[in-house]
Amino acid sequence: MNCAKKAAGRAVVGFGWGVCISTAICYFISLGVGEYWPVTPELLAAFGGDLLAAVGLQLLTSGLLGAVCAAISVFFEIERWSLARQTALHGCCCAAAVIGTAALNRWVTLSAAGLASYLLLFLGIYLVIWLALAHHWRQKLRAINQKLKGL
Repeated sequence: MNCAKKAAGRAVVGFGWGVCISTAICYFISLGVGEYWPVTPELLAAFGGDLLAAVGLQLLTSGLLGAVCAAISVFFEIERWSLARQTALHGCCCAAAVIGTAALNRWVTLSAAGLASYLLLFLGIYLVIWLALAHHWRQKLRAINQKLKGL
């Protein structure tokens, strides 16, 4: 299957995951606040109190974020690219999508300091996930190599 078809299929699944994750985050934030906040008060105010419009934007943009992040995972399957190039392009595209979504949904203060701190948080999370996945795949490759040596 070519990369475009894989990316499209992953985008469809990613859209659903983006909506689910966004909704779960709102729920857990609401637990801390003590009342249900389906969107940030800033986003609700930007829509003049129209909750359905604010939630609609957040669901759409969260789904698109999930779709983008899932679709661009095909970068890691382009064998002619180095791992550094794959990671750099994937990380930059994810960062742009995350920061754009955060800004549109008012998940972040719209200032240089707010955007910079959100970017640093994203990069920290991205690094932890990348290192965990790299370790996981390294272990799987070692196990495969051990089995091959035994043949």
